[in-house]
Amino acid sequence: MNLTEAAKILNIEPNATKEQVHTAYKKMTKLYHPDLHPDDENAKDMMQSVNAANMVFQKHFLEQNKNVQKPAEPVKDETKFEDSNLNNYLDKLWQQYLNDKQAWRKQLDNETIPAFKSVTTIEAKLAAARLQYSKNPAPDIEATIKTLTERLVFAKIKHTMALNLAETLKKTMDSSLAFYQQNLELIKGSAKQAA
Repeated sequence: MNLTEAAKILNIEPNATKEQVHTAYKKMTKLYHPDLHPDDENAKDMMQSVNAANMVFQKHFLEQNKNVQKPAEPVKDETKFEDSNLNNYLDKLWQQYLNDKQAWRKQLDNETIPAFKSVTTIEAKLAAARLQYSKNPAPDIEATIKTLTERLVFAKIKHTMALNLAETLKKTMDSSLAFYQQNLELIKGSAKQAA
C-alpha cells in the first residue's frame, strides 16, 4: 500500500500532518472497530485496512524525521599542495570528519527513530484502549489507560531529548566541517603568499 492509497482509506490528503492522520485514524477506528460493531461483518476487514493505512503514514513520518536530520553532504575540496605534509594533514582532517559523520548517523538512528516509534506505538495503544473504554468502562481498561498515559509522557520526553541530541550532534558535525574548511582556507592563503 502506498501513501495515496493509505490517504484514501483514512479519507485524508497524502500530505496530511501527523495530527491529521491521528485524528483520521481515531475517527475510522470508531467507525469500524469490530468491538464497537459486532454485527458488521466487514468491520474487521475495514479495521485491518485502517490499521495498515495508519502504519504506512507512520513509516512515512519516520522517514521524514530521519531525512530532516540528515546534513547536507559536503564535497571534499580536492586542492593539492606541493607540500605533501599539508595534503596529508588535510586528508586526515577530512577522514576524521567522515568518521565523525558516520558515528553521528549511527547515534542518531539509535536514538531518534526508536524514540519516535515508541511515541507512535503508545499513542496507538492508548487510542485503542480509550475506544474500548468508551464501549465498556471497566476498571482494568481504565488502569491500562492511566499506565499508557504515563508511559506516553515519558516517551515524549525521551523523544524530545533524542531530537535535542540530534540538534547538538548536527552542530558538532557543522563545526567539524567548518574546522576542515578553515584549515583548508588558511593553507591556501599561506600557499598563495609563499608563491
